[in-house]
Amino acid sequence: MIHIGDIQEEILLKSVLDTVSDGVTIIDPDLRVVFHNEAIRKMFGD
Repeated sequence: MIHIGDIQEEILLKSVLDTVSDGVTIIDPDLRVVFHNEAIRKMFGD
């Protein structure tokens, strides 16, 4: 079950990561990219 607090926390984290000027990529344990922030997209494209 997904809780509202978990969703709000994920939204907040993505918001913060998209506003930092450093490039951030999140990779899961299977080495799949699950998130690129805006700085990475500007550096390398989508």
